[in-house]
Amino acid sequence: MSDPAPVSNARLVGLGLLICLVAAGVCVGLDRYGASCRKSGVAAAAGVAPASVVRLATPEAAYRFWRERGYHGRTVLYVASGWERIDPNQFGQDDPRRNYPLSVYRTADHVEKNFLDRRTFLYVAALQGVARRVIAVLGPAAFQEAREQAKNAKNVRLGDGTIYLTYQGFPRWFVTGERLFAPGEPVLLYVAASAFKESTPAELVARLKRAGVKTDAAVLCDDTGNPEVTAGERGALDEFARLLERGGR
Repeated sequence: MSDPAPVSNARLVGLGLLICLVAAGVCVGLDRYGASCRKSGVAAAAGVAPASVVRLATPEAAYRFWRERGYHGRTVLYVASGWERIDPNQFGQDDPRRNYPLSVYRTADHVEKNFLDRRTFLYVAALQGVARRVIAVLGPAAFQEAREQAKNAKNVRLGDGTIYLTYQGFPRWFVTGERLFAPGEPVLLYVAASAFKESTPAELVARLKRAGVKTDAAVLCDDTGNPEVTAGERGALDEFARLLERGGR
């Protein structure tokens, strides 16, 4: 049998471009599919009394609230002073995909059952299909730290006050308060008490309104048990809740 003919450089380049285009198409298709499958309630402009505003003690409770309401394929707008990085190796287990037929969903159930906490709740929301993307609004120091960590990543786009970075194919934007933007659909709004380390409730309401953010569910989280959150920040969350109820006034 003769050896196969060598593949020319031009054909290799063409093949590489084709693979990139197919991959990009798949990503766009998945996002559109997630958008088409999302479950929403009645949306209102943030700061103008969203349809559902709840005060919860912990991030885990926020996740359970989303699951109980049946939200799916949603954009989460996460507002806090910082971003907790996680190590996916902590979720180690015997690979459930060794069992046939394939049962990949068990990975999400395993992580939810054994590892759900204030650091992992957004990751679990992604695994379970509640969230298909996250926009994280961070304080200046946390944003700069995220920017430094992202500089060497291959799947990153850095802008002025914005970072786009995927994690296991999950889209994430990190932005400063000044660069807060509306994604073009109602969001699941999550505001942690720590968001008021470096800004006031009135400033956050103004930024949400200026960006044109709409939400059908706003979760205000005390982050009980987190020693880095102060009583003053939880008091500011009280004021933020009052501003929402009064339509931002």
